[in-house]
Amino acid sequence: MNTCRICLDPNNLVMNSKFDGYHDKCVASFFGSLKTEPVLDLTEAQFYHKARSSKGMSISGVQAKLGVSVIDGRLVTCDEKSEYILKPCPKEFPELPVNEHLTMRLAKLAGQDVADCGLIKFSDGEYAYIVKRFDRIDDEKIHQEDLMQAMGKPNAESGSKYETSYEEAAACISVAEGGGTVEVSKFIFRIMFMYLIGNGDFHLKNTSILYPSNEPPKLTPIYDAVNTDIYGDSEFMALSLLYDDETTEEFDKLGFYSLADFIELGRRSGVPSKAVEKHAKKLVSTFPKFIEYVTLSYLDGDSREKYLNLLFDRIRAFDR
Repeated sequence: MNTCRICLDPNNLVMNSKFDGYHDKCVASFFGSLKTEPVLDLTEAQFYHKARSSKGMSISGVQAKLGVSVIDGRLVTCDEKSEYILKPCPKEFPELPVNEHLTMRLAKLAGQDVADCGLIKFSDGEYAYIVKRFDRIDDEKIHQEDLMQAMGKPNAESGSKYETSYEEAAACISVAEGGGTVEVSKFIFRIMFMYLIGNGDFHLKNTSILYPSNEPPKLTPIYDAVNTDIYGDSEFMALSLLYDDETTEEFDKLGFYSLADFIELGRRSGVPSKAVEKHAKKLVSTFPKFIEYVTLSYLDGDSREKYLNLLFDRIRAFDR
């Protein structure tokens, strides 16, 4: 593969770079310097061994996470004040790092605000997903709440991260931004994107509100975006679109979500239909790029085919 493991741009293949698999400019931008070698100095097994004794370790579902910082030009795992979050590949979900990185790049292509991320290898050659933290400025941590916290839901283990609707989540975001709809419109765009790329697990903990000093609250960049359909997830979306599992006449007629459903969500959330239609047009106009990126991604052939088939199936929801 000659596509960069950070930008993944198929039209700008990696040639004559300092590090195999990366553009020099991408390494310099993502890690702060071209002197930082984009390779982990431990195997995947050593990561899990180290993670068990680290207070910086957390587990979300089946995926382990550990902090990483750049120290003297090397990527080093750390407990506190990390610059990046590292996620290896769980055995239950093959290629998850590649899947997540690709999907995040597609979100970026669509013009969405996403966390800077890339692929990196352990010393034994296994891929991991690495994402730059956005909740810190220098040593100061910026307060943020995921939607579970913002909506006063009990802990995630209770299953409450699924026990609501996107309509209610949008109302919560509107309250946070003082009754506005700018962030709500962004949220609806995210839901539309997640539906298009087959993320059936976009729940309350996958969206957070950032509370920066001297600025109004706003949505954090997208930090979790994965095609779950390729793992056999048959759900359209993690939450019901409308309050109390209501459906539109269009959904009842077609049996799948279409633009009319998202326009109805927008109407109930105070977002004009023209704004929702603009989101749909953006997804449709970017669709050829989506196909190009997936075709030349690091996914294996079978996963690539599943991803492409899903995209071609779902784009009909917006292409009218």
